Amino acid sequence: MSKRQSFLQDTAIVVSLINDPQIKQASFVGSIVDWVSSYIKAHIDPNNKVASVLSLLVPGILYAMGFRWISVLLSVAGVFGFNLESIFSSIVNTIQEPLHNGTLTPEHIDQASQSAIGNLGSAASFRDVDLFKLTVKHYQGKIVQAGMLPDFLKPLTGKILAKVIGWIFKAALASAGLMVLEDAGKKLLGEPSPLSSNPEQTEQSSFIPTSTSQTTFKINPDYEPEHFNVSSYWIETVAPDDIGTAIADWTHNIYPDTQDVPASQIQTLPDFQKVVSLIQAYNKSSAANYTFIPKQFHSRKQIVDSFMDQLAAQAPAHSSSVSTIPVANKKAL
Repeated sequence: MSKRQSFLQDTAIVVSLINDPQIKQASFVGSIVDWVSSYIKAHIDPNNKVASVLSLLVPGILYAMGFRWISVLLSVAGVFGFNLESIFSSIVNTIQEPLHNGTLTPEHIDQASQSAIGNLGSAASFRDVDLFKLTVKHYQGKIVQAGMLPDFLKPLTGKILAKVIGWIFKAALASAGLMVLEDAGKKLLGEPSPLSSNPEQTEQSSFIPTSTSQTTFKINPDYEPEHFNVSSYWIETVAPDDIGTAIADWTHNIYPDTQDVPASQIQTLPDFQKVVSLIQAYNKSSAANYTFIPKQFHSRKQIVDSFMDQLAAQAPAHSSSVSTIPVANKKAL
């Protein structure tokens, strides 16, 4: 796995932790990446980058992020005796030499964070995060002492804590220009960089339209176009194999008059299949439970509009009245 792919998978795992159904958040991944990048750039001393960035990498940065599940993780970690000050200090001490020498790699940070936690086994996975959240929900209101929590939760908490802290170090150092994470690092630095390095794939994306001239189906007046893939990646919390179903749902929500058209009929449209194939090809190396959307798209409407002319050509005339239905925006990260 390349540095880029590894960083993106780490990002997706962190996002899976902070993703909270109780909060209507269009893009969690945009929130965390943009927050870290903005925070570092706002406080860094350009004349002394290394020292100023390291001074920012303290436990307070976790609390400052303001995500509920990060706070829950820190509370559980405290119950089990994980000392955040010691963990951050250990990582900083471990990476200082390669950082000053210009030889620091993401692997250095992974090793340093896991060692600081206590080498609790394999790195945290999506399954670990799901198990952590389910367990904490089960014991909700009882997180007062370690004896009230199952034994397996301690190493699970430690592994996730190591993943989150390690990711923050990588994102912060990449934002400061002190470590390159291939395409991911360039993106954090604000440079254009597609997820796919496949020229054929990039060329194919230019043939996908992102607008429609049809007037048969009226747009939902409550729909507000998103602004994804602008300063951070657009990730949907569905597997690439299921992205077609999600796009059909977006169609019904963005164009309410299409409610009469079965999703199965929408999915037979050649242009629908073309955009789905493009997205799936773009995700050949991505985490199984997440779908990265190609950079040329910035809203769900643009994706839907890529096949709306074909859908309108197949449909009988509709009345000009527009029904209003809630616009579903809960699955994007």
